[in-house]
Amino acid sequence: MPKSAAPRRLTFVWCRLANWATFLLLMARILLIDDDPIVRTMLCRTLNRFGHTVIEATGGREALALFPQSQADLVITDLIMADRNGTEVIEEIKRVAPPVKIIAISAGGLWTDGNNLATARAAGAIRTFAKPFPLKSFIEAIEELVPASPCGSSGDGRLGNGLDQADGKA
Repeated sequence: MPKSAAPRRLTFVWCRLANWATFLLLMARILLIDDDPIVRTMLCRTLNRFGHTVIEATGGREALALFPQSQADLVITDLIMADRNGTEVIEEIKRVAPPVKIIAISAGGLWTDGNNLATARAAGAIRTFAKPFPLKSFIEAIEELVPASPCGSSGDGRLGNGLDQADGKA
């Protein structure tokens, strides 16, 4: 066996162990609501990469139907959607499950007076992001709101890995 093969194999084994450790942490169950399939897919993939379980909804009505059985720790919702306004979704979720944390996202400020995000905060969103937003800030907000906990403990087991890779914009 050549000398150069051993370090690569060790690196491969270490990466596999590091990836396995990610699954030992209980990550968030996130209900993601966005009617734009490109944004929804990109956010879903990013959240999955950080170990979160994502339940996707294409609009407000579908989200409200999925929410009761989703057991979501966090809801991320767009505000301007064709079938149901995101602010209405936030209000309904807060009415039935007040402890659930909500992040509102919107590009609506580009076409309206820009008060969408302020209205979402008033309705119960804890964090708001205007599209496009830096993914690093978005992931940091999620980790702050629903930190990972190792094997079911209530301690803060944030990963912190991969944030340097999440420097794109949504």
